Amino acid sequence: MQAEMAQTLPYYGVPYTCSISCCCRNLTTNIKAMEITEFEIADNILTICVAAPSFPMGIKTAYDNLNKAVGMDKPRDLYGVTEMVNGTIIYHACVNKLAGDDALGLDEYTIPKGKYLATLFEWEGNEHQIGQIFSELLQHPDAKPGSIGLEQYYVTPKEARLMVQERLSELVNE
Repeated sequence: MQAEMAQTLPYYGVPYTCSISCCCRNLTTNIKAMEITEFEIADNILTICVAAPSFPMGIKTAYDNLNKAVGMDKPRDLYGVTEMVNGTIIYHACVNKLAGDDALGLDEYTIPKGKYLATLFEWEGNEHQIGQIFSELLQHPDAKPGSIGLEQYYVTPKEARLMVQERLSELVNE
């Protein structure tokens, strides 16, 4: 990666440097105006997951390791969860937990039920824009401070739903 192509973005209150070597020079101008809608997750979603060894560079490794562990023989819902833990961004590559998954020995993560602010995003080939989109979602006045960043992949064949918890959702989950 060439240094001049990196751009530091605010993501969860800490600098996030896009290290993808394509089109980051004009990152903020490449994102179309996004439509933010409310999306509700009715029940907690229990997942199994693999934590990325680093953020953001280790995300692909986490998905590769998750895929090796769970295989592709069963239909799964695919998620990415980003959270701030003790000042460090932690990323989890997740799939919904199915019967028999305990034998895999993977960590579990529960995606909290509640209302989320969401936008649909054609992510393949545009992964370098995800951090900026989450930054914009987190700046929404109804975004819950300290919210997780939730990615739900293959909502349509090309789109992911990117979400942050809604401020009102913290009252529902208490």
